[in-house]
Amino acid sequence: MVADASPDRVFVMLSALGSDQPGLVAQISKYVAERGGNVEDSRMAALGGVFGVMLLASGSPDEVERITRDVGTLERESGMRVLTHAAPNPSLKGEHTETGVLVSVTASAFDREGILMEISDVMRSTGGNIVELDTTTYDDPHSKATYFQLRMTVAVGSVAEVEPIRARLTSLAIRERIAMEVKLAERETEPPAGLVATAGGPAGRRSPLDPPALRPSDQSPHTRP
Repeated sequence: MVADASPDRVFVMLSALGSDQPGLVAQISKYVAERGGNVEDSRMAALGGVFGVMLLASGSPDEVERITRDVGTLERESGMRVLTHAAPNPSLKGEHTETGVLVSVTASAFDREGILMEISDVMRSTGGNIVELDTTTYDDPHSKATYFQLRMTVAVGSVAEVEPIRARLTSLAIRERIAMEVKLAERETEPPAGLVATAGGPAGRRSPLDPPALRPSDQSPHTRP
């Protein structure tokens, strides 16, 4: 939850990368708390044995200065490479804010090089801003094929901007045989009850990406409105 804006409250982005091991989430959150900071938002994932964190923290100028100054201590204790960067107040409105429109895109296809580049390039060329993206690959034990799956949230300025994105993605899906769904995404108006993420083990990481119910087939791929 983003803290209330006040003249003496500032924000800092902390990112960390290192070998995956139990306890990293607790270690990083403790580091922030011990210096008086508050974790406002975070994204964490383990990929290929490497654990990555992006964390937005807030505090008084002195508290944030301690979080920034002492990263060497966190690096020594965790074995991770840690960077910090001053961040603006997330409650301030920018180009893509809560007044805009969110589009949800899910895609599934036989894995090959270039799929992510092609889908993200549609966003670039149509002016969509990717605000969240999850991808994964997995081997199907029945077909012995490797599948690629994607979940993406894109922010646009108005509903009128959705149709050009849908049209371009539809064309790409048909040409490259990608099963795809494009639809308006619902915004969360209040925090969900309980924990948003489930514990992924001793480190308390998020559970793996749940694959969308999409499967490439011999039929022509499609998008749904």
